[in-house]
Amino acid sequence: MNNFNNPHYQPPQGAPFPTSVDRKNKKLRVWLIAVCILLPVMFFAGLFSGIKLDATVSDNSLKYMPKGYKNYSDCIEDEWCGFQSAIGYYEYRYDESFDSDFKNNGYYHTVTDEDIAEICAFITEFEKARSTHNESFSKDAIHCNLDTAAVDTQDYYFIEFSDRYRKFDFYYVYFYDTQSHTLFELWYDE
Repeated sequence: MNNFNNPHYQPPQGAPFPTSVDRKNKKLRVWLIAVCILLPVMFFAGLFSGIKLDATVSDNSLKYMPKGYKNYSDCIEDEWCGFQSAIGYYEYRYDESFDSDFKNNGYYHTVTDEDIAEICAFITEFEKARSTHNESFSKDAIHCNLDTAAVDTQDYYFIEFSDRYRKFDFYYVYFYDTQSHTLFELWYDE
């Protein structure tokens, strides 16, 4: 016999009927417990993972570089402390025939005597960040083949940085050396 249809039925004490509110609260409690466990796990996994990113052409550089590079090398992107700081270095080699592509590209500018100090300052700051990275992560050392002595008025450059950050805390530097026909991409995000 079904006691639920009996108007005189009294459930035993200590075993009340679950109400829809109780079922909703139980689902909410389970969901909150799951979130409280998963969020810290995801946070610490990202914080301590030291994820090494793929060494491929960066998404940002695709819009700034002429198509047709022969090869790229010394391509390193590295993120340390999970998501706090990141650094990247790429070299793209072109044929001599591409020199005019950089000259006619809307992003790049011919290096002037006044620009040399600015470009060298970014290279120097990148070297500082690279050294800091290499001290902390010697097994993933980043080697940079760009020297400030390579910067002259026959070259082309493009620098992108945000006014929301201090000058050397977030930047992309694209420097094309006409002597080696190499585009150097340096970037740093503190």
